[in-house]
Amino acid sequence: MYNILRKCIKLLRDLILLTNGQRPEWAPQGIQIPRSYGLDIMNSVLKQAGPLMRYSKEAHQLIKKELIPIITSYFESKSYDFLGRNHSIIFI
Repeated sequence: MYNILRKCIKLLRDLILLTNGQRPEWAPQGIQIPRSYGLDIMNSVLKQAGPLMRYSKEAHQLIKKELIPIITSYFESKSYDFLGRNHSIIFI
């Protein structure tokens, strides 16, 4: 189970990097995704692995320090359209 958690955290970290227009650490290089699509994918990952990630300090820190600022920037830019699709991100 720990191996699955590590892979989920790596995937989430890379999705955060890609969503911010940065190079991924774990995924193949050269991938680019739009911000809204990145949030959709992160939502899917969190729906599937959220219960497992809830008890991980590393996942908690990643969400707190890197994912929450992305969500906050959406609120600041008044891009609320993602909220209905990505409510799992908010609840994790």
